[in-house]
Amino acid sequence: MNIQFALKAAVVAATLAFSQASHAINIESQSATIYQNQGSSIFGMTATTIEPWNVVNGSSSILAFCIDPFTWGIPSVKNYQAGAYAPSNAVRNLYESSYSKIYVNGVYDEYKAAAFQLALWSMTNPANSIVLAETGGVFDGNDAISHDANAWVQDANNYQFNGVAHYAYTEYKSLDHSSQTVLAVTAVPEVETWAMLAAGLGLVGVVGRRKSKKSEPFAA
Repeated sequence: MNIQFALKAAVVAATLAFSQASHAINIESQSATIYQNQGSSIFGMTATTIEPWNVVNGSSSILAFCIDPFTWGIPSVKNYQAGAYAPSNAVRNLYESSYSKIYVNGVYDEYKAAAFQLALWSMTNPANSIVLAETGGVFDGNDAISHDANAWVQDANNYQFNGVAHYAYTEYKSLDHSSQTVLAVTAVPEVETWAMLAAGLGLVGVVGRRKSKKSEPFAA
């Protein structure tokens, strides 16, 4: 168990180190989805425009969601910095129970992502700051977005955490506060995957030592 924890910690640390070393961290809009529901409200205002974000760091691109709803999101802001994020039980349970649902048959679904953003805000802000009616959506799919968000909040509230987290969390902050703070996750490999990785590395080491020994008689 200690080895497993150490390996997970090493992966998270390496990810953060890479993120902080890059000078090209920026965010951009992942979706043009527009959510507008006259019967719903977000922080006392009519519910409108829910967009997930892409964090672009060098050649990597990571889906992220806003956890700073009171700051306007500006695409292509480049003064972001990565940092470790310790999720609350509510946020952890939401990710554990519903994050995978934003992909339908392995394909990103912008409507499901919009629902997840609403659910995330619901779990990170005071009660009743997000009111989502499941009718009254202005655009196609808006009622379904509200329905999914409400269902996923309930799933998170009912989720029984077994002590095994499947995600590592990274927070990206705009250093001059010009844009939203966003949250991204990466999957934490299962115990079996760690075991296979360790076995593979061990096999590579054994093969390397054998080759080295065979080469010794021919060394100058």
